[in-house]
Amino acid sequence: MFRADAKPADLRSVEDRWKALPALLDEARARLESVHGPRYARLMRRTADDAVISLEDLETFREAGGQFSSADNNLRDRRMAENLIWLATPYSCCCRHVAIMTATSSQYLIVSHYPSVLVRR
Repeated sequence: MFRADAKPADLRSVEDRWKALPALLDEARARLESVHGPRYARLMRRTADDAVISLEDLETFREAGGQFSSADNNLRDRRMAENLIWLATPYSCCCRHVAIMTATSSQYLIVSHYPSVLVRR
């Protein structure tokens, strides 16, 4: 979607447009729920939020000139943990089963921030 050398200003331009998506989905919620059901409508809304967060992280990475530290993933990893908990909540989504594969650091983040999550090794 973006070139490897994408400029932060280009990313910001797309981010500004993407930030409108959650509000548009909120406005169309009743229609989305009538067509797709409430679970899929919630999934669509959450996915729009995730897209904006991902783009913000990419923009931050590009502004830093590609320099990366593990702390740069904190927002993304926290959101990933929140999404896993959300998926595991009854009636949050259309899924009955969720298979999760994570790196060790992600498992630590999930357990440390959300101790109620069971992590099997």
